[in-house]
Amino acid sequence: MARPGERRIPTALKKLFLFLNGDAIEVEGLFRIPADPSEVALIKKACDAGEVSKVLVASAGEARVHGAGGAVKEYLRTLPEPLLTWELYAAFIDAAALSDAASGAQRRSSVAGLLERLPAPNRALAQVLFLYLARLADHAHRNHMNSTNLAMIFGPLLLRPQHESVESMLHDPRVTSVVKYIIDSYDLLFTQRGAAKGESAADAVGSKGSGSISVPASPRSEGEVEALAGSAPPHKFQQIVEAIDESIALVQSKLLALHKQLEATDSMEEAIQIAKKIRTAKRILFHDDHKPAPGGEGGAAQDAAQKQAAGSPRTVGADKADPAADESQHAAPAAVVASGGGGGGPGLGLESGYDSQQGIRKTMEDAHVLLDDLRVAFPHLASADSLSPPLAYYAVYDGHSGTEAALEAAEVVHAEVIKQPGFVEGRMQEALEEGFRKADAHILEKSARDGWKNGTTAVTAFILSRTIYVANAGDSEAIMGQKQADGSYKAVVLSHKHKPTDKDEKERIRAAGGHVVFGRLFGDLAVSRSLGDPDYKKPLSEANYISAEPHVSATELLTDKDEFLIIGCDGVWDVVNYQEALDLVAGARQGGQSAGGAAQTLVKRALEKGSKDNVTVVIVYFTWRS
Repeated sequence: MARPGERRIPTALKKLFLFLNGDAIEVEGLFRIPADPSEVALIKKACDAGEVSKVLVASAGEARVHGAGGAVKEYLRTLPEPLLTWELYAAFIDAAALSDAASGAQRRSSVAGLLERLPAPNRALAQVLFLYLARLADHAHRNHMNSTNLAMIFGPLLLRPQHESVESMLHDPRVTSVVKYIIDSYDLLFTQRGAAKGESAADAVGSKGSGSISVPASPRSEGEVEALAGSAPPHKFQQIVEAIDESIALVQSKLLALHKQLEATDSMEEAIQIAKKIRTAKRILFHDDHKPAPGGEGGAAQDAAQKQAAGSPRTVGADKADPAADESQHAAPAAVVASGGGGGGPGLGLESGYDSQQGIRKTMEDAHVLLDDLRVAFPHLASADSLSPPLAYYAVYDGHSGTEAALEAAEVVHAEVIKQPGFVEGRMQEALEEGFRKADAHILEKSARDGWKNGTTAVTAFILSRTIYVANAGDSEAIMGQKQADGSYKAVVLSHKHKPTDKDEKERIRAAGGHVVFGRLFGDLAVSRSLGDPDYKKPLSEANYISAEPHVSATELLTDKDEFLIIGCDGVWDVVNYQEALDLVAGARQGGQSAGGAAQTLVKRALEKGSKDNVTVVIVYFTWRS
């Protein structure tokens, strides 16, 4: 295929992707909502002057985001020829037609072959573009831009004939079809092919001047690739690319060094240490290999958990007093630790309930705890002079890669916290932090003994007298509904989401020698703090890449304006915002629903809005007594 050396693709396009790949990826209607022409003109002018980074800042509003989206479309529209080229237009159309009757393998082979035939810089830019569009489609529950929407917008920009005709106009549905297929099948079409050839998007792209990427007549030299990486802006997308390259180099060099070290030693102790390090490297490369196959390692535990999920909830303590809450529990395919339907003292009364649904997931990995009166399970607390009722505990545990860690956490976290001297001596932060540490150690020991390796997030709430102490690790959250003078409700956020993309979390991970890839720890875990996950903690791993240290908050309940507490896993918060949750629960309570009924209402809303996860909610009503 001819590769004219003078053809150029704007480098500013890359900077636009870097900007849009950040928080803007969740902006509703990105690329669909028309951009303000003045914003597009401003961004284009900055691009032409080589100053685009000055206008694409994280604090930019949605108008600037849509302007950047409009500028991307404008650049693609004004390229000398479409990114997928005039020459391959007919072949792509044929591939779209073939796909209706062909097997998946035939379709994949056909489209992958055409992508291979693109000029090197076109292929590189296509890889970056379709990676971004695939990520955008993954966030469709927030931005409302699925792969079909994106294909309808980008299809005519990327694939069109050199000369329009009535026949070519009839091919528009096929253009949409093949572009949608590339977006949906990005991992199959690009990552496997690129990995097999040892290529990355940067391998084919070199910089020439401040405004363009030139199509080379031959592959770029290593020095030119390094120069490109060095000149790239320090933005999220570039950091992802750099992290991938760095991780690959790190693992390759580590494996080689460990192999040589193993050949040179006769020491059993040293061999064991090498084995631990190999385990870390293996975990980076094959992050799903710990998942037990049906009937294999851990299969019995998973089968037992699934049987438990299909039956009645497991309870510890007194029976539920609230019929509506009881109905909610038995409707939920989840493991449960629960007690009491109400509690409290003369000033503050509590009513709790929950709902927990498996959703579209193949397994239920959530667990939860409701203990309205801790004195039932821990009688010694009744004689503690420093504690006055209510004494209650509520928690949601969102497991990943299995159920065992969440179930174990539901048994031990509160028990370990209560064991700490600080619990009865008024040093709750100390008690919570040490309790989480002890619980994590217990879970890690249990996982090593029983042969499972999953983990769980945790969001826990102790209500002691009139103070709520919340401790959380991961992305499950707790908020309090506070009624305002005008009758509306304000969210008091009691937890903190721990994500690998957070600045402090990322720095901690990198300081330990880890990497954040595609927003995940080593491309695997979407949280940076959890209980369990032994493959990311000592002694199986070289370092504690993931932390069990909780965020702790203390909030005093002062008046009857503080009405209820909502605790939920990310399956709720991914699709329902705080205000919507507050309004639903407040409306349910005002309508006479129990706490369990309100939980059902909120879970139902999350599922209706397309939550792709297990969905678990615990609701606690506050009742102020005279």
